[in-house]
Formats: sequence, C-alpha cells, structure tokens
Amino acid sequence: MAHVTAVASQKGGTGKTVVAAALGALLALAGQRTLLVDLDQQSDLTAMFGHNAETLDFSIVDVLVPVNPVPAETAVIRSVHGVSGLDLLPSDIRAAALEKQIVSEVGRERLVRRALKPLQSSYDRIIIDCPPSLGDMTINGLCASDDVIAPVSMEDKNAVQGAVNLLETLHKLREQDQMVTLKTLVRVKADSKRQAHRALADLARLGLPVAKTDLRARADWNNAGVEGMPVVLWGPRTDAARDARDLAAELWPEVRFPYASEIRTILKQQRAATAVTEVNRAAA
Repeated sequence: MAHVTAVASQKGGTGKTVVAAALGALLALAGQRTLLVDLDQQSDLTAMFGHNAETLDFSIVDVLVPVNPVPAETAVIRSVHGVSGLDLLPSDIRAAALEKQIVSEVGRERLVRRALKPLQSSYDRIIIDCPPSLGDMTINGLCASDDVIAPVSMEDKNAVQGAVNLLETLHKLREQDQMVTLKTLVRVKADSKRQAHRALADLARLGLPVAKTDLRARADWNNAGVEGMPVVLWGPRTDAARDARDLAAELWPEVRFPYASEIRTILKQQRAATAVTEVNRAAA
C-alpha cells in the first residue's frame, strides 16, 4: 500500500508546490512508483508537469464531484515529463467551486481518501499538494495522508504562525481519530543574510521536527517553474536540485536517491525503453 504524504501550509508563498514536485520526481527516479495529487485550484503542480488545466480530459474535480464522478484512475496522467513511474492526478480552475458542491456531502472530509483507495496498491508513494488555506480540500488532503511536510518561508517573518496553525489543525484531526502526523517543517527560501531568516532560524524552539536540510533561496526554483518543470528535471546539476536531493535523502533514508550526474542517464534509459515499447506495440 502506498505511503501518503501531504505537502501543506496554511500560508501562501511557501514554495509548497515546487517542493512537492521536486520530491515526487526524485522518488520516481529512485524507483518508487509515485502519484502526485494536485488539490490546489491554482493548478500550479499540474502546470509544473507541462499540462494545461484548461485542456485536461479529466481532473481531480471530476473525481470528487457529487454527481457522476469518474474513477480516479481515469483522470491520472501517466509518466509525466517522460519519467517512468511518475503519474499525476491533475487539478483545474473548477476546483475553486468544488468546496461549495461538496458542502452537504456526508463525510466530505474523506472524499479524497476514498477516491485514492483503489489506487493505493498501484503506488509506493502518493504526494498530495494541498491548497494554501484551511478549507475542505486541505482537510481532505490531510485526512487522506499518513504524514505532512510543511514548508516554512524564511523570507516571511510571520511564517511561524502558519506552522503553528497547521499544527493546531493536525491536533484537532487526531482528536477525531485521523492519525496524520507532522513529519517535518522544511525551511525554504533560506538565506542567512536576510533579517527574517535570522528571526526564524531556530524553528526547533517550537518543539516541532525541523529538517536539517534547508532549501536555499535560488532563482532556479522560479526558473524551472516558468519552464513548466520541477527543478530536479530542469537542472539536475543546479544547487537548488542538489538541495532537493539532500532533503529527500534526509526524509526517506531507506530510499537510494540518484545524484545529479545520474539523473539524465536514468531519463535517457527510461525514454529509450518507452520508445522500444511503443515500436513493439505498433508492430503487434
């Protein structure tokens, strides 16, 4: 059964989506069958993997709508960016209205969990990108997950409050027998020269788990997003990609993650194998 991790923050601008994209890509490159789930109405994760939310056949909205929902498997896009074992359950702009549609549904906080259940045996990991606010979709993402990674922007002196709010939400969910836990806080946009960074540097004083690996403030995170790619695929030799790889190795030490020098080779091998399969299928 897949282990499900939500990437969540109750504040915007934390780099939540780029973290989810990078970790998901690295897990797949390490041989872990990985499904990325986009719950955010902005569809940034969907765009990160080269898909236009307006031209999708189906999305998470079609899976969760109360009337005539489609199976989650129908909406999944396979091998995004040509990475074998990396699939995407996309989102689109209609997600903004979805919360109003499900408000009267019984057990609406478990809609995502129920939708993903048939896919559990097909994956090793599921990564959920939650919206940057506390609404039904975020609660759904948390209730569907085993644990949570919470990015904290070191450029925002108020970021600690967002982390505290998320912790309070998780505590309330556990009181309702939702056994989701906080895996770690991750310092993103880290730059020790900034005053806000210095004010937030000791997040551990909150008594919460904090990753040792910082995701440093790098233009490559934004540049990769503009190109519609996670940074580890766009520029595997960049410092930003190396930070992401170090974070993944810290979070999941049991997984052997590829180094920058190996990623392009893995992608070439996967794409060559896919081409052979397609030729064989066409000849059959």
